[in-house]
Parts: sequence; structure tokens; C-alpha cells
Amino acid sequence: KVLGEYPAPGTRRSFKTIFGIFFRWAIRHHYCLENPCERLDKIPQEMSEIAALSLEESKRLLRAAMEYKDGVTAPVVAIGLFAGLRPSEIRDLKKNDVFEDRIRVAGGKMRRKIKRVVPVVPVLAAWLKEYPFIGLPSGWDYKFKTLKKATRAEKWVQDIIRHTSITFQAERDRDEAITVANCGTSLEMLNRHYRVILDDAEAVEEFWKLTPAKVRSSKVEVDLPKPRGIDW
Repeated sequence: KVLGEYPAPGTRRSFKTIFGIFFRWAIRHHYCLENPCERLDKIPQEMSEIAALSLEESKRLLRAAMEYKDGVTAPVVAIGLFAGLRPSEIRDLKKNDVFEDRIRVAGGKMRRKIKRVVPVVPVLAAWLKEYPFIGLPSGWDYKFKTLKKATRAEKWVQDIIRHTSITFQAERDRDEAITVANCGTSLEMLNRHYRVILDDAEAVEEFWKLTPAKVRSSKVEVDLPKPRGIDW
């Protein structure tokens, strides 16, 4: 009856866990005879919406990041797209965590569970050489909304940049163990929440060649807010 007051399955599952812990404590100290939560059916997992940016949408995102505010957002977007870090991990990332060949990930919401090293692939190395990472730029949330609008994505879900990276990594690696290790997740989470199946092998190959020079020479156009001018 108490759990039924919460409409979201995730909330019901959380409170069921809390009540279960309380009743196990009560049984251990002889305050009650059984744990009523053990008689409840398993609450189903919520299926999050899965979507990834297409190759063209990824190009527009990268082009927008290059052109907006002199490329201040470019290293953040590149790390998200080509390394697959969580937004919270990027927020906690420091300049000295980014090396030429690897990124040391110890922050984010998984900081007490997972510490890992993510390889810097050649395309990401090219971005970080031209746009070094010095930390999350100020006003990132507003800047990110501007990039989102400029990308003109057909579908945009939470963590879509990580979805996109994991999708293209899985198609590139063809080894789910490598993908989940680099991205700090599990096979179940990868298939349930992140991965979109791609059938275009050429698009996958081209994605991993989207260096700044390649994006700059492409004909992709983005709609960014024009700076205000002064008519003297």
C-alpha cells in the first residue's frame, strides 16, 4: 500500500530497498518475525529511451563546438563523443587527468565504484592537440543548450553524446568486453540503455576519422547565435 503511492517504478524500487533494509534490521533485533518486502513481486526496471546521433548530426555537433566561442566547448564535446565519458565524469575531470594516450577517470557519479583509464584514440588525440582540455568551461549548461540547438538532431535524449560514443565504439571494437571496460558500464546496461544497432560500416569508419581538419573541410553548416554588433 505504501509503495503503491509512488507512480514511478524507480522510486518504488528504491523505497522497497529502504524498507527491506529496515525490516532485516528489525528481524535481527527480534522486533518482528519476517520481512514483508520479501513477499512482494519484483518491480520491473524502467527502460530508458535509447537514441544516438547520426554521422551527420555528429559532424554538426563538432562543427558547432569548433565555431562557438572560439572552440571553448570543443575539447569537452570531443571527449564525450570519442571517449564516452559520463557528463558527471567530464565535470570532475581535471587538466592533469588527460594525457596524450589516456584519460584517467576517477570522478563522476561512479567515483566510489569505478576508477578506470580510457585510451585516447587517434581522432580524439587530434582534437585535444588543437583544443587542449583545461576543464569544463564556465556557463557550460547554457553553452551546451546552444550546441544542441545548432546540431538540429532528429531525436535528443539525456546522455545522447555518451549513447553515440558507446554505439560507435561497440561497432568499431566488435568486442563488447572492451567497450564496457572503456566506458565503465556493464553488458546489461550497454544493451538496455545505451547501444543503438548500426548497419552502416562506412559511417562507423568515417565517424572515427572526424578530426578537426576533416570537420572543417566538410560542407556541414550549423546555426549558431550571431554575436551582437554595435552600429557606431
